Amino acid sequence: MKLDLQQHDTGTVLPIKALPGSSKNELRGIHDGRLKVCVTQIAEKGKANKAIIRFIASILDLPRGDVSIVSGHSSNEKQLLLKNINPQDVTSQLSNFLN
Repeated sequence: MKLDLQQHDTGTVLPIKALPGSSKNELRGIHDGRLKVCVTQIAEKGKANKAIIRFIASILDLPRGDVSIVSGHSSNEKQLLLKNINPQDVTSQLSNFLN
């Protein structure tokens, strides 16, 4: 399955399916073009969103400030904006964690 990454003026838009309250922080593959992202934080008061940003930033070796949620703040289907990285580099870096 392939990620539905979109080129953006400042980087890449990454669609994710958030799975808060998981037993560990991990990537669980791709489903319907979205990256499944598990975080241990529960979905209350933005805790899971912050955990997702920290986790994705660390996976892609980006500063936290370069990862933001552009849609889906209160949904489990989110769009993340990854600044200063192109879709090909996102795919390449994620492949290390998904194989």
